[in-house]
Amino acid sequence: MAHPSNSFPKGFYLLDEDQVATGDFYAIQCLTAGTITVKGSGIYEYDSGFSETAATADVSIALPAGATIYGAFTSIDVGATAKCIAYYK
Repeated sequence: MAHPSNSFPKGFYLLDEDQVATGDFYAIQCLTAGTITVKGSGIYEYDSGFSETAATADVSIALPAGATIYGAFTSIDVGATAKCIAYYK
């Protein structure tokens, strides 16, 4: 069995002021409110027929300060307003 510390974050990026990070991220914590744009696998959107479709383009998400989202992100763009911590393994 693997040691529990193997599941801890290996590091993080502090992103602000139009910075873009690419990598293998699993969580994004928003420090100041703003809109971020993400890419990655496992991102789904509901269309007008209430069916789930995989997002094929960038997805913009408005986050309040203190919010954390989880997923499989490969690119994070914080825009001009948000300040975030992006965690990777």
